[in-house]
Amino acid sequence: MTDEEKTVEKQKVTTRKRKSSSQARGDVRRSILVNAGKELLATKPVEQLSLADVAKASDIPIGSVYHFFPKVNNLLAEISKQFEQQIMEAVFQPFSLKPEDNWQAIIRACVDRAVALYKENRAYEQLLIGGKTPAEIKFSDRENDEEIGRSVMEALNEHFVMMPFANQEKVFFHTVEIIDLMFMLSVNKHNEITDYMAEEAKRAAIAYLRCYMPEYLPKKADE
Repeated sequence: MTDEEKTVEKQKVTTRKRKSSSQARGDVRRSILVNAGKELLATKPVEQLSLADVAKASDIPIGSVYHFFPKVNNLLAEISKQFEQQIMEAVFQPFSLKPEDNWQAIIRACVDRAVALYKENRAYEQLLIGGKTPAEIKFSDRENDEEIGRSVMEALNEHFVMMPFANQEKVFFHTVEIIDLMFMLSVNKHNEITDYMAEEAKRAAIAYLRCYMPEYLPKKADE
């Protein structure tokens, strides 16, 4: 390699390092803004949240905020996306079933885990089940509910011998929607998911699934 080629290569390496460092700083700022948005949503109605609020709370210039999130709904979408990841991780941890447990135990566990996540993260309650969710966020959340429905179905299949039935994926999607509706009714009236409404969510979801599934399913051989 000639001296000129070495110089060019050195400049390329320096440029890559600068870009990497700039990207890292950008990632940190983006994370700070998202966390500030979550903290504000824990106490502030979603329809009142502004990027100016986020800039002030995060101590980042408003111009920089616009660079990452041109509109407040872009920030809300990022918060919603993080929730999607967290709820999948939280709800679908391994299920420890007792010998007497049937498929209903998994539905109850899913509801309990979802409620716990919402209670720990009031921003998610405000954004997703508070009744003032922006339409585009609500549409994205419906798509996530379809994925959650499939995961519930897979969890049941893992532990029990299930017979396929017509529109199975739609039925489990509707089950998740029923649970969400109970959560939303509770948050709108009581500003939280009450224990009573959490139990109502379980009852409603299980009653709906009983229209398509038998009361008892045989457990898999390795249970």
